[in-house]
Amino acid sequence: MGTRFEHSVDYPFSTGRLWELVTAENYWTDLLNAINGDLGVLEEFTRNGDSVTVAMTQVVPEDKLPSIVTTVRRGDLKIPRRIVLSYAGGTITGDTTASVSGVSAGIRATQTSSGATASTLYRGEIKVSLPFVGGKIEKVVKDQIVDLFNGERDETVEWERRGGA
Repeated sequence: MGTRFEHSVDYPFSTGRLWELVTAENYWTDLLNAINGDLGVLEEFTRNGDSVTVAMTQVVPEDKLPSIVTTVRRGDLKIPRRIVLSYAGGTITGDTTASVSGVSAGIRATQTSSGATASTLYRGEIKVSLPFVGGKIEKVVKDQIVDLFNGERDETVEWERRGGA
């Protein structure tokens, strides 16, 4: 059994405006660059009507990893992440999957964004299949995911303020 998480972020603009942002390829390129510098790579961006698919690889340098992680795996962590978003009836829904290269670990999450001022609720589960330390690593990953969602929210607000999309 993994560690479940739930987290929400709020935006100072509408869900419709949020959809306009997430359907722009340069939004994802800029977001990835802001969050992960030149380490991250946008692997795929596809928009098909009211659906968007994004695949990226994010990298966490070894020197930024908690010691509990580096005791079981040395080197930078590469994290392939795939996001599929849809827009219908003024609501954005999505599914996210992520894994960690070289470790039996994965994340599955759903997200729902709605409201005149957009609010996004993330729900998911983290699974790390390592005896004795898996649960401890899951808790560390949970904290990192919350930080990531908050950072992505902040960068999205800033990107929109600068006139993105």
